[in-house]
Amino acid sequence: MCYRFGSRFDPERFRSDRHLIPLRNKNLVDALRKHHELIPAPADAEAYRHWKKRRDSLREAIRRENLEFLSTAQLAAMTTTLAAYDLPSLGSFDLVVFDEASQIGKAPALTFAHLGKRVLYAGDPMQLAPIAQADSDDVRVWLGTSPFAWKDLSPLKSATNMLDEQWRMAPDICTVVSRISYNSKLRVAEPAATDPKWMAARAAKPTKLLGAESVVLIETGATPRPPKGFRGYECPESARLVAALAADHVASWGIRDARSEILILTPYRAQRRLLGSELNSVGLHQSIASTVHRAQGLERRIVIFDPVCPTADFVNGEDGQRLLNVGLSRAQCRLIIMLQRGWQAHPVLAMISEVHAPIVLSTSMVDKLLLLRLSQNLNPGSTSSSPAATGKIHVVAKQSPAIQPRAAFREELMSRMQRGVAPAHLKDVALTLRNKAAYRALSDSDVQSLLDELQRKSR
Repeated sequence: MCYRFGSRFDPERFRSDRHLIPLRNKNLVDALRKHHELIPAPADAEAYRHWKKRRDSLREAIRRENLEFLSTAQLAAMTTTLAAYDLPSLGSFDLVVFDEASQIGKAPALTFAHLGKRVLYAGDPMQLAPIAQADSDDVRVWLGTSPFAWKDLSPLKSATNMLDEQWRMAPDICTVVSRISYNSKLRVAEPAATDPKWMAARAAKPTKLLGAESVVLIETGATPRPPKGFRGYECPESARLVAALAADHVASWGIRDARSEILILTPYRAQRRLLGSELNSVGLHQSIASTVHRAQGLERRIVIFDPVCPTADFVNGEDGQRLLNVGLSRAQCRLIIMLQRGWQAHPVLAMISEVHAPIVLSTSMVDKLLLLRLSQNLNPGSTSSSPAATGKIHVVAKQSPAIQPRAAFREELMSRMQRGVAPAHLKDVALTLRNKAAYRALSDSDVQSLLDELQRKSR
């Protein structure tokens, strides 16, 4: 039986599952739930203070019983944050295992190692380092560096082992990742490599834009730019190509729910925002676009990696190689890498291009794909007979730019205003939207007249 350890849980979720909380007095869960229902308005400071005091006392009672249970448990799993809160009360263990240890700083790794007679650090030193925001040498060394920094010390060399088999990536993708990050030692596990079903599931199929290759490099010829309101870089041209590629795969592969099949990764939040907008314009959910840091641990059949600015230190430095490794290794079946100007100076991208020559996408086909409206179930909680639920993919053409782009452009601008875009920033948004294939037929006077109209209405 697995129990939910800790006192900071939502008691409503355990209304009918009190047995999952390790307590002798199960009524504590009900008491905490009922107390949560009586929360006063925070504006009533005195009432809220008394309510909070009672809540904390109930949590403390649950915590004490949890710790009593822990002393008899054979196995306990917790975050390093929880361990830090209860460190003096945790006791000792025969073995302490740090999972995803590349995400743990050296300071907590040393601190919690004392809890066990033996210690095992399991993780990948070539993945993202622990996040530490303060800018000082001590913070970088003790909080921003994982315990794998010790693996080359002479006493620990013989204690380090590499697991050199993987079950996720198709052979060609595995070869790329193995070569750039693992000295070509990583390989497809033998049972997978000899399993026809596994290999068939990893076989990429042709689309309107691409052939049957598992690894594809796309030469965009685009120049990244600094975004407004964000750090880093963005590249609208690349975002449009990515949206076309995603639409192409959904239509060509018959993908029912893109969220479970496609993952679009970028290092920069500004680019993720642009990607979300472009994906929405073709009927795909913006959640399939993510920053690399948020996607660590995920995997999808199709991964599109957009570095945005290959020459930036964030992408091209030591941490950049880890970031690239995480991004590329999410792919099971097809890996697509976007290339902006200057990519040849990036050693990893240049190395990949030696085997997988970059291609240029057909502009006319990209424009056609951007005019599609893919009917996907965009509501995660929907139980209706949507295309995603029925297994059907509906692909309908948007109105031709020559017919009525002005009305669609106006509708999209109004939607942006409703989502919080200030009127003063509307012109920048309009200029970005106008670069879409669907709106390129609009003249400068068309755009300006729409802006004037919407700004008058917003006064």
